[in-house]
Formats: sequence, C-alpha cells, structure tokens
Amino acid sequence: MNTFYADRNPGVCSLESRVHYDALSGKQKLYAHWMSRAAFEGTRIILRQNAAEAEAIFDLIMALHRHCDGNWKALGQSAAVADIEIQYFLEYTSMFLANLGNYAAFNKRKFFPRIQRTAFAALVSQVPEGDALFKGVLEAVYSGTNPSLGYPNADQEIFSNYYPGSKMLTKEEVVDLQRTLESKSICTDNTRLKTSRLEDGSLGHITVLVASAESTIEMAVESNATVQSPVEMQPDLSVAKGDHTDCMRRIIDCLENAKQFAANSVQYQMLEAHQDGFRSGDMSSQKQAQTLWVQDKSPKIEALLGFLEYYRDPHGVRAEWRGFVLIENQPQTRLFKSLIENAQTVILSLPWNDHGLSAFEVDEYEAPEFVSMEALTFVSTSIPAGTNVPNHVDIREEHGYKNFAIRNRVIDAPSGKVSFLSEDDSRLYTKLSSRAFGMLVALHELFGHGSGKHLRETSPGEFNFDINNPPRNPLSSAPIRSWYKPGETFKSIFDWSYEECRCELVGLFLSLVPETASLFLQPNDEDNIDDIVYVMFLYVMRQGIVGLLAWNPTTRNWGSAHARARYVITTVLLQEGIGSIQLVGPNRMDLEILLDRSKLRLEGRAVLRHLLKTLHVYLCTADEDGVKLYDDLSVVGAEMQEYRVIVERSTATRKQLVQANTFVRDGAAFLREYDPTPAGMIRSWAEREL
Repeated sequence: MNTFYADRNPGVCSLESRVHYDALSGKQKLYAHWMSRAAFEGTRIILRQNAAEAEAIFDLIMALHRHCDGNWKALGQSAAVADIEIQYFLEYTSMFLANLGNYAAFNKRKFFPRIQRTAFAALVSQVPEGDALFKGVLEAVYSGTNPSLGYPNADQEIFSNYYPGSKMLTKEEVVDLQRTLESKSICTDNTRLKTSRLEDGSLGHITVLVASAESTIEMAVESNATVQSPVEMQPDLSVAKGDHTDCMRRIIDCLENAKQFAANSVQYQMLEAHQDGFRSGDMSSQKQAQTLWVQDKSPKIEALLGFLEYYRDPHGVRAEWRGFVLIENQPQTRLFKSLIENAQTVILSLPWNDHGLSAFEVDEYEAPEFVSMEALTFVSTSIPAGTNVPNHVDIREEHGYKNFAIRNRVIDAPSGKVSFLSEDDSRLYTKLSSRAFGMLVALHELFGHGSGKHLRETSPGEFNFDINNPPRNPLSSAPIRSWYKPGETFKSIFDWSYEECRCELVGLFLSLVPETASLFLQPNDEDNIDDIVYVMFLYVMRQGIVGLLAWNPTTRNWGSAHARARYVITTVLLQEGIGSIQLVGPNRMDLEILLDRSKLRLEGRAVLRHLLKTLHVYLCTADEDGVKLYDDLSVVGAEMQEYRVIVERSTATRKQLVQANTFVRDGAAFLREYDPTPAGMIRSWAEREL
C-alpha cells in the first residue's frame, strides 16, 4: 500500500468574516449564532458518515485538548514525547478536523499520522482512564485496512459507512437496492443501509436507517419482484427511524432558539419545517424547508442545513450533512448586477439553445439570484468556493434555487512560481487567478447548474414534454428514445462528477463568448479580459493534472467529482491539440502545461461546444450512453499515470480553514476567532463542545 500521510507544514488559514459579522444587528447576530450551532451539531453525523472510527478519533482529540487545555508542549513533556512527534500529532489532528474524518475530502483516501504509534499512545495515557476509554482507537488510526472510500469491495478493501457493516455489499447490489427503494418512493437522502448476509453468501435482511429525532421499531417494506436488476435477489427490507437521533434532537433545540430571531414569517416557517423533518425523518418536510428557504428572497443572512450534498456516497443518492451560515457582501454582489441583468441573453448562447430556448432548456428561464457571500460557518468535509442549492430537481424547476459565491473561501493568489506552468504563465496566473476563478465560479453556478431541463415521466402517464410528439435529439436528429421514469433523478443514472463536468464546460464555453466575458469587466478596468479567460483555462488544465492525486491507482477510481471533471476536460483539450504537456527540468522530472492561446476562440470553442452539447443532451434524456462516454473519458492511461507520479512528488499541501465561533453573553452574541495554526484549529473545535 502506498501510505498517504497527513500533510507536513499544512497551509492553515482563517475563514475571515469579522468585518461583515460586526455589521449585523444584534438580532441578526443571534439568528446567525443559533443557526451556526444547529449546523455544528451535525458534525457527528458527518463523522459517522465518513468512517466507523471517525467519531472516536474526534472524541480522543477533544479529550487530549481538555486535558492539556491546548498546551501541547507541556503534554509532550509530561508524556516524554519529542517536540517533532507533537508537531506530527498536531498536523494529523488539524487535517482530520479540516476533513471531518480520517479520509481526505479531495481523494477519499485514508491518511495516517507521522507520529509514532508509541508516542501517540503515550499522549493518550496522560488522559485519566484514557487507555480504557479509547481502547482500539489507535488501532483504527494506524490500520491499513480499508484505505479508500467507495462502493464496498472486499478485494480492493474499499468501504463506505453509508453502508455500515456491509464490506461485502457489491456495486450491483447497491444499484438493485436503490431501484427497489425508488420503486417504493422512499427518498434516500437522509438514510444509510445496514446489511447482513446469510450463510450461503446471499443478502439477508436490509435495514434502511433514517436520520431522525424519533426512534421507531423497524417497519417492513414489501420487496418489489418487478424490479429489473443485474442481480437476482430481493432481500427483506425494513425501515428504522432514529439514526443520529442524538444529533437531530440537539439540532431541533437550536432551531427552536433561532425561531425567535427569524427575520420574517417565511424564515420562521422554514425553521418549523426543518424541525418537523428532522424530528420525523420525513424528507418531504425537509424539502418543504428548502422550498421556503428559496422563497425567502435576499435576506442579510443565508442559513440552510440538512442532508444536502451527495459527493461522498459512492452511488450519489445518500447525502452528507451540510450546514452553512453566510453573510452577504453587498459591494461584491453589485459587481454581478450586469451578469444577472443579461442572464436571458447569456442562456441563449449555450449550444442547445441556438434557435431560442429548446426542449432541453427550462420552459421559461428566469434569472436566479447570484450573491457574493462571506461564510461565517460552513460545516462540511470541504468548503466550496461557490454553491447552487437546493439539489432536488423538482424544487429547482418549480420554485428555483439560489447561487452563492463564497468570497472568503477563495485564498489569495499564490506567491512564487506556480508549479507546472512556464515562467510567463506563472506570472500571469499569480496576477489574475483570483479574477479568473471568480468568473468561472459565477458562470459554473449560474448557467451550469442553472441550465437544462430533465425530460421525465413525472408520474405514471404524465410527462413534462409532449410524449406524442417527443423532441428530436440534436445529436441524432431522431426523436428522443429515453427519459427519466417516475422516482428517478439524474443521480439514479449519472455520477455527480458528470454534472460538475457539464457545468465547468458551461463556464469555459461562455467565457469564450465576448458579450458574456465583457460583463465581468469594470469601468476603467486595467486587466485584459483575454488574459483573464486564458488564465481560467490554465487553471482548469492545471487542476486537471494536479487532480490526478484524486485518482487511486490501486482501485482505479476517482475520489473527487471536481477533479475527475477537470481531468476529463483537460484530456479532451490535450487530444484536440488545444493544449500540451512537456517533460522539463533535470532528467525531465517536471511537467509544464502549455495552452495554445491562438486556438482558444475558434478550435477551442468548437471542441467545448461539441462535448458540452453531447453531455447535456445525454443528461436531459437519461441516456446511459452518456455514462459510458464519461467513463471512457475518465480513464487514466499509462502516460497520465507517469504524470501523476511527478505531481505526487511536487504538489504543495492543501489549505485548511479555521472557522470562528459565536457565543452568547448577557443576551448578546459575539464572535471569537482563532490562530491559523493546527493548535488553533483544534481549539476552535474544542470550544464548540460538541
């Protein structure tokens, strides 16, 4: 096994929000406080979704901090542990807390501490009854079994805690079980599957664990013998409420406190719907809360929580807990005003809308909000630079959605030479990467996730298109041959990375439309828009190569939806001669990514147009040919594997973000920030007292 260690000397940064927090009213600060508390109370849900041992590791870190009150040097001295070992311990715990588990968010691989096991054990022994309380935890920390997350696979030692106790559950069985649940109209966003096997190796009883404050005895679900499946089995199914019941009860209590500080009646109703959904486990109530959240227009504070994102579940249908509290950055939001005002025109420039809004676009495109926000709190395994929510297609099509750029998530431009770029490109990249990335995020979120219509049978015999005169597929000129069946969503068929790739392509394609690109220029702007677009393409290609670290050479699986998406785009640009990669440096042991700027406007745009249109039509029509195409484009061949070795040797550590906490004293909320260090990261989590 190629051991993946915690980062040395990690780049720990602060998620700064002080200026915008201080501008809130007293009532707004209290609302933000209780919504932040509700979000953080879901931390243990994420830990349990991550790995069986993650919650115990978290408790161990917190116990050690309580024992020494963050005086790690003194703890090391009392345990006779060298300073370098303490540093290794701090680096491991900081990375653990930044990822909310011992599997890295960007590649889903288990990472290990550099501190010697004996030294770690010596630290644990300093905690009263520590050896007894945390018996077995260090074994899990250092164990080399189950090195990757994914579809459970015994041969490759892959597992997923969305399927606890089911190491032997196969991908085909996961697919079959999901079809059965969908046929019974069981929404699986807030569930895990607990499985067992019979003596003959066949699947035994399957329990659908539902996250809820209420606990109930298991209720049988009649198996569906009509489900077509690659495996011939129909195990017994039951549903049991009460997964994460401790967390859900505390979350409901926090929401009760937040209600008295709600800004309006819609916000109040949203909180009540959240409480109902979290109490009962009923996803219809949780979806109602998300609908009300969409209808709450332009609040100063945007706060949403629940089972929202599907990246970690290998099948993409079970959602990770996520909670965020965002504060609007009004000056930055105003910079997007011209983009929103021209949204109707921009959407018509997409490849499937050549002759007006097509059957593969929403019937009436209404420009959504796009707001620049500062994150006060973001509880997740990773913090995105932008987000577009909710993810439920029915909510999006009937009520809309919200787009945010999370401005304080974007770290300052790199200093020094940027790896894998020429000297000239590195200087330009350093100057313009923040603007280029901001432009890409805006186009990706607004017109990527904000475009397209999924053709579907909404209920038996009812369609959102004319079934008697179905639209013609622009790829074949023949009537469409497939669509989504009742209960199906795009997650039933496509990997989440497929959608991220489509949206990234939308951003790149629209940047090559002069009228759209010019919307990002300000009066008296000194930067050249062509330079910004060029750096945007450099960014995607560089991320496509650096993202090879998210590809596991043992399992040959991708651990990151975004890394896989950018890799696909990069390989297509390389294959079409828009870009190239050279081996450079002593003994040709370094890479240099080259982009032919002269080809971007014509050849590059044509390449992107074809790929984007193809992926889009497949997605809109539930055509499984798109799955095969995307899988083929995602293959990492021998040459790319050689590049991966170079990247692994050269790439800098990933940034870790320390978040502030809010507290209430004498009826007023206040903010406390922490040092951007591993010790500061630990203290920030310890003071949340989760």
